Amino acid sequence: MKGRQLQELIANIAEPIAASHGTLLVAVEVVTERGKKILRVVLDKPGGVTLDDCEAVSKELDSWLDREDPVDGSYYLEVCSPGLNRRLKSDREFRVFKGRRVEVQTFREVGGSKRFIGKLGDSTGNTIVITDQENGKEMIFDKAIVSSVRLKDDIEERQRK
Repeated sequence: MKGRQLQELIANIAEPIAASHGTLLVAVEVVTERGKKILRVVLDKPGGVTLDDCEAVSKELDSWLDREDPVDGSYYLEVCSPGLNRRLKSDREFRVFKGRRVEVQTFREVGGSKRFIGKLGDSTGNTIVITDQENGKEMIFDKAIVSSVRLKDDIEERQRK
C-alpha cells in the first residue's frame, strides 16, 4: 500500500488510538527523508503533548503496524507534537488548530503587508480566516495568495502578561 491510501489507513487507525490516550490526531505524513521512509503521526492536546503521550501512542500504533503490515518495505514510525511554529497544510490541521494564534504570509501585499498574525477562524475550502491581533478585524484570504500559515508560539504573549 502506498501514498494517500496508506496515509488514510494509518489516520483511521491512529485517530482512536490517539483519543484513547487523551490526544488528538493532527496529521499523518508518509515521507521519504534522506532515502528513508518515515510514517509521521502528529498529535496535540490542550496544554501540549508530552513525551509519555507520544510513547504510549507509538507503542500501540507500532503493535498494530507490526501485526497488519500495511507498509511496503522498511520504515521509521515517528510520533510527535506539532511543534511551536508548525506549518499548517491540511484542512484537518486548520480544523484542529482553529482558535490558535497563527502567522499568515502571502505572496503579494494585502493592504500594504505580506505578514499577518491573528487567531485562526473557520478556514474551509479555498479560504483562510483569521481575526487580526492588531485591530480585531476578521480577515479572509484566498489560499491561492497564501504562501504559508504557521502556528505562532504564544510564549511572547505570555511573557507580556
